[in-house]
Amino acid sequence: MKSGAGPVNDGDFPRQWKLTKLLSECSPGLTAMELAAALGVTDRTIKRDLAVLRAVEIPLVETIES
Repeated sequence: MKSGAGPVNDGDFPRQWKLTKLLSECSPGLTAMELAAALGVTDRTIKRDLAVLRAVEIPLVETIES
């Protein structure tokens, strides 16, 4: 199952764990593109990973600039 914000895929877990650590260690204000660059993936992958983290109830705060 690879689409949407479904259950955590074992192959994605190490990256999602790194993403969680990165978010907890940095100050607010990182964009999806900055997170993607730090983890060597696309911003689409980061957005998918964030959706998975939200689905398993990891508290995240999102700021959308206009």
